[in-house]
Amino acid sequence: MTNSVFYDHQCNNELCKMQNLPLEKMVEMRGLEYRVVFPEDPATLISELFVVSLSHRESPSSVRLLALYYCLHGTVYKAPVLRNVLSSRLSNSMYHLSQAFAELTESHYEEEDEELTRPPLRGTLAPLSRWEGTHEGKIDLDEALATLDLLPPFASSLSSV
Repeated sequence: MTNSVFYDHQCNNELCKMQNLPLEKMVEMRGLEYRVVFPEDPATLISELFVVSLSHRESPSSVRLLALYYCLHGTVYKAPVLRNVLSSRLSNSMYHLSQAFAELTESHYEEEDEELTRPPLRGTLAPLSRWEGTHEGKIDLDEALATLDLLPPFASSLSSV
């Protein structure tokens, strides 16, 4: 991590290293310090993943966490803040939900427009305005049924009798 852009060369770790002090002395110092959080004992575990914390020590008992870094296969990455991750995921989900609702609404209105403009299906009642004005404003039922193909072929000859 010492070659990383995230590493501060004026941290307590560097001061202990330069003065040949044991790392236990960092507890008495004030300032920035790096500590391996996972695995807890890196010397005993062979791992490709290490989590390092950057903290500001204000007193021997008061430490404030500033950032977390993780080292994966020798590359150091800064871990994102949980709030930012959740915010990003939620806004992304909301965007896709609003797009889906907009598409559903649009397709619903297109279907309504189609129903208004397309001719009636065969076997359904057509608008009555087609037969208005015949027989002094009355509808000829046989003619209406014949155009809808609801009467059998011989029924038109029976109705004229």
